[in-house]
Amino acid sequence: RRPIASIFTSDSDLADTFSAMIIVAALCIWGDSTQFCLQSVLKGAGQQKAGAQTALLSLWAVGIPMAVVLGKWADMGGEGVVMGIVCGFSVAIPMLIFRISRWDWEALALQASKRLDDKDKGHVDEVEVVSVAGGPIVVDGEVTEQPKGAVANMMAQ
Repeated sequence: RRPIASIFTSDSDLADTFSAMIIVAALCIWGDSTQFCLQSVLKGAGQQKAGAQTALLSLWAVGIPMAVVLGKWADMGGEGVVMGIVCGFSVAIPMLIFRISRWDWEALALQASKRLDDKDKGHVDEVEVVSVAGGPIVVDGEVTEQPKGAVANMMAQ
């Protein structure tokens, strides 16, 4: 890590700080990009509210307080601040994965298809999609079809 720092600076104190923080910064970048991708999946499914709630809980209620505790009270400085944010990501990522893993993907696809059909007709309203594990998929009160394929197999288990 020290040779990398020496490319950018000849100040040994700054190189030491860089060397100490590079691993934690890499973890922070990985965590941020992972949670960003997962948040984008929620946004694409029209579930921005769930994404905002996850960010509020994990990053604002865990990450920032941990950054203050580690950075200031534990006297870890900048490294502690970044580690605190990594703690927030370590809460956000499992929460997002858990939420996404419980989706009924066929119901979401039907919901998206209904929205596109409505958009082509010139109006877009809220579409209610209901699917109970193993049961029919209901869009706006009409039974559209029984679950098929891998989703039906997973729901049957």
